[in-house]
Amino acid sequence: MPDWLINGFQVAGGLLPAVGFGMLLRVTLKARYVPYLLAGFLFATFIQIDNVLPVAIMGVAFALMEYFRSGEKEVALASGKEGEKSGI
Repeated sequence: MPDWLINGFQVAGGLLPAVGFGMLLRVTLKARYVPYLLAGFLFATFIQIDNVLPVAIMGVAFALMEYFRSGEKEVALASGKEGEKSGI
């Protein structure tokens, strides 16, 4: 491969972490997700671990908690709206 192409790949590889971090912040900087962002950041920063697998597992656990919690809210809202329509 030519040197200019290898250099381009190195520059693009150096930018990928910044792009990924920007995408992560775009998704997680909503008011309801900030506590999860802070918990994950603190966990990854201050606990001495050799790999990021424990952080990923904790992220999956938080995501499942949020998913099931939002499903319960939707069911509660739907049952509340039905009660308003029927005059209860």
